[in-house]
Amino acid sequence: MAVLCEAISVIIRRDSIDKFYQGGWLAFQEDLPHNKMCTDEELVSLGFWDSQSVEEYIDSLENKGLQFESKKEAFGVFDRSREINDIAVIEQDTGLWRPCDWIEQMRSEVGSTGIKVLMCWLFEGHKIACGINIKGTQIRDKAIYLHTPPGWTPEGSVGLMRREADELENELDFIETKDGNDVYRDRSTGKFWYKPNYKSTPTKH
Repeated sequence: MAVLCEAISVIIRRDSIDKFYQGGWLAFQEDLPHNKMCTDEELVSLGFWDSQSVEEYIDSLENKGLQFESKKEAFGVFDRSREINDIAVIEQDTGLWRPCDWIEQMRSEVGSTGIKVLMCWLFEGHKIACGINIKGTQIRDKAIYLHTPPGWTPEGSVGLMRREADELENELDFIETKDGNDVYRDRSTGKFWYKPNYKSTPTKH
C-alpha cells in the first residue's frame, strides 16, 4: 500500500490521528482544508501547491495535537515532545523536506500509462543497506497498491508542480478549471501548470 505525493504533500501517520488529534479520525476529516486527501489506512496524504499553505496546515495540525518537530529540536530547551513525529512533508521533485525514519518513497510508473509519479508508504522495519547507497528503498510487499485522491488521473498529474503565489500572479495566466484542477499557462514558455482546486466540499473517507 502507498499514497500519492504531488506538488508538496503533507504526510500524516494514521495511528497518530487516532491517538493524538483532538476528536480523532472523524474530527480530522471534518477539518480537512480540501477534498484532495487520500489514505492507505497507514498514512494520509494531502497535496498543496505552495509552501505557505503547507505551513499553515501544519500549524493547524499541531494546534490539534499532532507533532511536526520536537520542541527540543525547535527551541533547544528541555524536551516534552514525543520521540516520533506524526507529520512529514514530501515535495514531488525533491522528496522529503527533512529525514523521516518511518517513510519510504519511490517514483514509479502508473499502470501502462508510462507516467511516473512519486509515492510513499509506512515502513518501520529493519532497513538494509543497498549497494553503494547508505539506504535503498525498502518494500514490504511484492506489489504496491497506490491510493489517490477522488477523481485523480495520471495525465492530470504530469503538470501538477509546486508554484508559489508570486509566480502565479506574475508568470501564469489562468485558463480553465478541469478535472478538479485549475489550469494555468506560463506566459514565457507556453507550458501548462495545474493547481488543485480546493473549493469543493471535502469528501469523507
